[in-house]
Amino acid sequence: MSGLDRIKERIVEDARAQAKGHIDDANKKADQIKKESADKAELVAEKIRADYENRAAELKRQMLSTAQMDIRKKNLALKQDLIGQAFDYSHKSIMDLPLADYEKLMEDLLMVAVESGDEEIILSKQDIDRLGEGFVNRINKKLSEKGRLGALKFYKEPGDFTGGFVLRKAGVELNCTIGALLRQLREKIEPQIAEILFAVED
Repeated sequence: MSGLDRIKERIVEDARAQAKGHIDDANKKADQIKKESADKAELVAEKIRADYENRAAELKRQMLSTAQMDIRKKNLALKQDLIGQAFDYSHKSIMDLPLADYEKLMEDLLMVAVESGDEEIILSKQDIDRLGEGFVNRINKKLSEKGRLGALKFYKEPGDFTGGFVLRKAGVELNCTIGALLRQLREKIEPQIAEILFAVED
């Protein structure tokens, strides 16, 4: 082999060695990239799993909170309905009183409500028929016996309500209907009624 051939062979061997080195480096880099990509993929997957778990936990919390709020609203509505029924029953019980007892209740309410003694009394059609025209005369007599002016008179038109009365003078009205009185009473004693109705809950 001539010197030139040996030089060529040497160049070829060096080139092959250099190429192999490049290939080995490329393979190492490829393996490193694959490993880094796998690690990044695992990190991304873990982040996605954690994010999903957090979202699922938050969704569960929100759903539970919404359900609890809905239950509280429904319980409150039910309690309000039951309290309303209790007062409706009271209203009906008053209207179902025997005539003598109902008339006595009306007299007691009027004796407290009358101020000047010459107001007009508005009654429902039912109470006008039930108590009779003489009802106002009996109240005026009681007022006079107590040294007060007894000049009450019926208003020309019956009122659109059930039970009780409205006192009217100079365009000013005092609402003493049973419905109005029960509404005022409800505002004052509703907590006590609720405690009685729902004491067994706790």
